[in-house]
This record gives sequence, C-alpha cells and structure tokens, in this order.
Amino acid sequence: MTDPTSVTVFAGAPLASVQDAAPTSVDAQDFAAPGEVTVSGAAQTASGALDASLTVLITESTLVNINPDSTTTASATSTESGYPVDRTRNRVQNDKGWSNWVGSNKPLQDTLTYQYAGMRDLGSVAVSFYADGNMSSWAQTTAIEYRDADGAWQTVPGLGAITLSNSTAGGAPVIGETFEPVRGDALRVVLNAFPNTHMVDSEVEVGALAPSPAAEAGLATLRVDGVEVDGFDRDVTEYEATSVGAQYPTVSAVAVDREARVTVTQPSGDNGGVATVTVRSADGSVTESSTVAITRQVGVEAALPARVTTGTAVTATVETDPADAALAFEWLLDGDVVGKDSTYEAPASAVGAELAVRVAATADGFTAGSITSATATVEPPVSFVDVEGSEHAVAIGWLAAEGISTGWSTPAGQEFRPLADITRDAMAAFLYRFDQLD
Repeated sequence: MTDPTSVTVFAGAPLASVQDAAPTSVDAQDFAAPGEVTVSGAAQTASGALDASLTVLITESTLVNINPDSTTTASATSTESGYPVDRTRNRVQNDKGWSNWVGSNKPLQDTLTYQYAGMRDLGSVAVSFYADGNMSSWAQTTAIEYRDADGAWQTVPGLGAITLSNSTAGGAPVIGETFEPVRGDALRVVLNAFPNTHMVDSEVEVGALAPSPAAEAGLATLRVDGVEVDGFDRDVTEYEATSVGAQYPTVSAVAVDREARVTVTQPSGDNGGVATVTVRSADGSVTESSTVAITRQVGVEAALPARVTTGTAVTATVETDPADAALAFEWLLDGDVVGKDSTYEAPASAVGAELAVRVAATADGFTAGSITSATATVEPPVSFVDVEGSEHAVAIGWLAAEGISTGWSTPAGQEFRPLADITRDAMAAFLYRFDQLD
C-alpha cells in the first residue's frame, strides 16, 4: 500500500515543469486553469511496483525568490577575500555581501551567476547594492541575462541595460524588475563599474513562477491501524470502526494536499473513543474535520489440548483482551452442542468424533467477542505404559478401552508390548472379546 500524494503547480505551468515536480510519470493534461487533476501511476518498491495516485493541485501563480534554495549555486568572475557571492543569497538586503574590491586595477566589469537545479520560469530580479563607506560602490549599468534550454545566454526580452547614478545622496540603490516569464536554468547579473570604483552587492533575488498555497483541506485517505476505513469518501466526515481488544487503535490520515497540515486526536476513554482528524489547508484559509468513532470488541482466543480422550475432563485454554472478560462455553461434538459448562468429558461413544469449543466473552464497555476453537479428534484413553509415541497409539488405546486387549501387568504398569509376536490363542481372545462388543 502506498500513500496518496500530490504536487501543486501554477495555472498555465508547462507540462515539463509538472513532470519535473511529480514522483510519477505525467502525460499531457490541462493545467491552464486552477483546479485539480488526478493522475494514476505506479510507485517502485523493493518488492516491485504498486498502484499509486497523484493529485495535481493547480493554483494561481506567484513569484518566489529561488536564490536561497539549497539547490542553487552562485559564482562570480572576481571576489574580494571574505565577501563571496554566496553572501548575496542569504536573505539579508543591507549587509556587505559580495565585493570585488582590489587596491588597484579595479575590474571594469563583473558577472554574478546563479544556476538552478533545473529549468525554471523566471519572472523577476532584484539587486540590492551596498554603499561601502561614502563611495558609490555599485554598477553604472546592469544587464540581466538568462540561459535558455539550448544553453545559450539571452537578454531578458524588453529589459535593456539599467543605468544608475553615482550619487550617494539617497544611499545604495536597488534594482527591481518584473518581466514576462522566461524559461531558463540560470540567471546572471552583468555589472559594469564606474571608473576606478569597486562594486558591492548585498543581495540578488530572482523570482520564479511558483504555485500559490492551495485552499484544499480534504482527505485522500483515513486509516485505522493502517487499514482504510470502510466506505471512505472525501465528502464523508463521520465514520465508525471496530477494534479488537482493550487498546484503542491508531488513527492516521493523509491529506489530498501534502502541504496541508494534518492533526489527529487519537481515540481514548477520555473522548469516548472518538478520533478527530483536522486538516488545515496550505494557505490557512480552510479547515475541515472528520471523526472516527471506535467500538471496542472483546478479543478472545481458545484452544483445546493437543490430545482429547474419553473419560477425562477437557479444559480449554482461553485468553481474552481485556483479561477480566466473562466467559460462556458451548462444547460441540461433530458440530452439535453437547455441553455448556467450563469443562467437558467425552463419553466412550465419542471416540473418533471431532470436539470443539465455542467461547463467548463479554466485558463492560465492549461489544461481545466469540471464537470457535480448532477441532480435536476424541481418542480412547491409552492405559498401556509402553505405547506413548507409537503411530498406532490411538488404535491400541481403543483396544484397551473396549477391553479387547488387557496386556501384561508389570511393576511399572500395564504393558501392551507393541512389537512382540502374537500367539494363536491370544488372537482368539482378541476376536472373541471384539465379538462380545455391543
């Protein structure tokens, strides 16, 4: 069994970006408008493939800064010691991040490059410069370029070189540009310096299209001890389930949106055995609750002794959960009820019949439980001391029980001597006694 899972994509997302985000293959679908699409697939496990389903939640797009992501890497064409380019993606917009200061022959141009784990839909850039002392330590002109699917660097359409003043009166400038999204796996900021001036950058933020958090608070599955509740349906919020034994089962749930928050209050005596599952949507706007009312049933197991013989009281081994449950017995011989006491003694006529016991167990706060044991074949008592373990012990016991064979008296008890030869007169005695049986 696999857990249902989901991915959230923005409306209008290209199929390739959905496929990149999904844990299973996704065929062409309509992702143009907000909504929900269910995709069937398979999950690969050590023991083979299991059926799985993927819910694709489609929401409105938003721009999210992806430069701080752990999968983003940054590089610069030159760097002042102690001020590497990675400092420009630490979410701090007013520190001395990256610097290219040198004592002489200051670079006329430097490039900061940010590479991503895959193709992204890039739609904005913000470059926050830093005034180092009283100097205009920022670029005179800045160009924004992205790397396309062919690996070629392209200027962002409609976004030409950005020119800044070297006046420090207003503090360090910030470039902020939003543009029609372009698809690329890297973005670079090309900085052209003022003459004989180093450049310092606090932060570079690159916005990529991302889905807004979904307003979905439904359940994809609801389970009791790992098994989905009977009749599960996303539109149903009240369920009932039965568990065996005194311990309450564990209720678990998986939300349709894996980004939603699921909280489970487990069933207990304090809440009447009712579990409550609450799902809060990823955007925080929707909360839905479901309940599972647990009915506990007495657990009962019963077993007969390995050997049942006539003339001896049989006692069943019974275990219940809870342990103090009250018991009622029905003894069954070849399926017919022959007794209702806690023990049963089979008559000689029952040899060869199948004996079983049905045990009902009750306890306050529980529904009754019952079980019928496995059957045991009723055997005659074995009165000889030397036939234990013989493959014909039952037959020999029958001979003794019917008086057909009396054996030899010894200090240890009666012996049958199963491997001894039989004489003609002894054989005649066996046949005569058998003929006298009713």
